Amino acid sequence: LKIFSLKVKIIYRGHSIEYDIRKKNSNLVISSLSFIFEKFVYKNSLISTSVSKLEKQKVKKLYNIKTRIFPNIINFYEKKKGLSEFNKKYIFYSGSYEYKPNKKAIDRLCNDIMPKLIKKNPNIILVLTGSKKIPHKANWLKNLGLVSKNRYIDILCNSLCLVVPTKEGYGTRVKIIEALCYGTVVVSSKIGIEGINYNKSNPPPFECFDDNSFVNIICKLNKNKIYKRKAIKNKFLYIKDYSARLKTRSF
Repeated sequence: LKIFSLKVKIIYRGHSIEYDIRKKNSNLVISSLSFIFEKFVYKNSLISTSVSKLEKQKVKKLYNIKTRIFPNIINFYEKKKGLSEFNKKYIFYSGSYEYKPNKKAIDRLCNDIMPKLIKKNPNIILVLTGSKKIPHKANWLKNLGLVSKNRYIDILCNSLCLVVPTKEGYGTRVKIIEALCYGTVVVSSKIGIEGINYNKSNPPPFECFDDNSFVNIICKLNKNKIYKRKAIKNKFLYIKDYSARLKTRSF
């Protein structure tokens, strides 16, 4: 665009830092090229955005560019909570198995967390969506593959909790933002909730540091020994903040 002298203004809406992803998941050549190209995009954009304060700090350190915070948001669907399609209580995780952070999280759920959980609560099952095929099979596992948005929200809202045991993440997890907006309990690793600025008037996600803490929290939820959240809709800070910015155009 600049070569052809086109008079355009470029706004870069950053979802995550690409170099961080490539550095951990690609070879040196790919990660180096990602750094060069991403730096070029940041340097040549009129406005660049980051999804959180943490991401903003990372961009400043990497590329010496000051970005503006434009958080990840969701479309909230007003709908009545339907009946659960399962006759057992279940924990929920969604994400494509082909994406490495999701693969690691699903492997951890199936290999480490669930075997410990079913020893204490044999009637709880794990429900997965997002991938047609995964290498795991068990009588406590239901992999639904790709589902419609409407069905996804029903599964999310009827779950005991959304469990996010990820050890690797970039930007902010939209699935967690969505779960909080719909009032679903979130049980997550520290990295899973990293960068998410949740509403302080609504209890935050449960932060777990190892497999046993995930199991213990889920067991307490199953026995109703921990509060249940209510859907907070537009009171969620991200949506509230974004709506205010739209009205004042204060980006």
